Amino acid sequence: MPMTCSYRRARRTAQGSEKMVERFSTKRDTCGDSFSYVGLTVQRDRNAPHIYVSQARYLRRVLGTFGMLSCRGRATPMGASVKRRARTEGKEEAADKNQYRHVIGCLLYAALSSRPDIVYAVNVFGRFASDPSVEHWRAIRPVLRYVKSKLDLTLPIINPSLCGCR
Repeated sequence: MPMTCSYRRARRTAQGSEKMVERFSTKRDTCGDSFSYVGLTVQRDRNAPHIYVSQARYLRRVLGTFGMLSCRGRATPMGASVKRRARTEGKEEAADKNQYRHVIGCLLYAALSSRPDIVYAVNVFGRFASDPSVEHWRAIRPVLRYVKSKLDLTLPIINPSLCGCR
């Protein structure tokens, strides 16, 4: 009897690890100059000494998760009149903490990996993750609209020794 249980457990573990390898494996294009890994797409330009990092596919998935895939774009990630104070207990309606933390986490991953243009806005809104209000949720939506309009932005990584920079 114990042999059967351990065999089943080992089989399930092997199947689970195969799924993990399949899900997180590196997917290379046919040309070999670009690959995707953990939401990042890295492209190499052989003509110039540049490498470009993008997260367009990851950000499309994030926008789809929060129902913002068909929204119109926006020129800036955050307006000047954004409410930057904590929710007042009893006066303001509370937002769903898990949903708010989820959007902040997704945007923070993108901001730290390849999107320095949204770092400040995500930082400001991340301060309210412990007790967000509906106003905070409304204020984070323009960041998602900005991301929608700038999906194809890439972060260039340039080797200074190859481009003449010192």
